[in-house]
Amino acid sequence: MRAVAVIDDDGAEVAACLAELGAQVAVIRPDRYLLGVAHDAAELRALRRLVPEGA
Repeated sequence: MRAVAVIDDDGAEVAACLAELGAQVAVIRPDRYLLGVAHDAAELRALRRLVPEGA
């Protein structure tokens, strides 16, 4: 099973970062590096597949 935390943050700083990246969603690794960004649900599913089982 893949453990994922969803953080819904509509703050100005997060919105500015996403806008700069042209993205709707950012996936952050546990070590706080950016795994990737997604512009739609299909891209988010593709990023989700990059998260190892058990992580």
